[in-house]
Amino acid sequence: IGFTRPLRRAALIFDVVAASDSMTPDERDYCLRAFAFLMYCLADENRWPARYQGFSRGNVNFHSDDYTCRAAVACLLKGHPMQAEWMSFVESTRVTNCYWI
Repeated sequence: IGFTRPLRRAALIFDVVAASDSMTPDERDYCLRAFAFLMYCLADENRWPARYQGFSRGNVNFHSDDYTCRAAVACLLKGHPMQAEWMSFVESTRVTNCYWI
């Protein structure tokens, strides 16, 4: 939560700022490369183990913080070769998470 909440906020702010004239194309590219790196970190199985691995997520909102952050960051990465896979994970996890509530 200490990682995903601020990152999700940063992704949403970047989306607004990047659409303005406030950033140069080089600055946008640099930020998008940083978000891509962070998305790989978010998607690493060892960072946020799945329920089938015996990991208890605690409160229900803990996991939704994770996958909504992944969604916000993945949406920024239009055209990235992993975007569809990342978004597919978010969609399936959202459905599964709602089942656990």
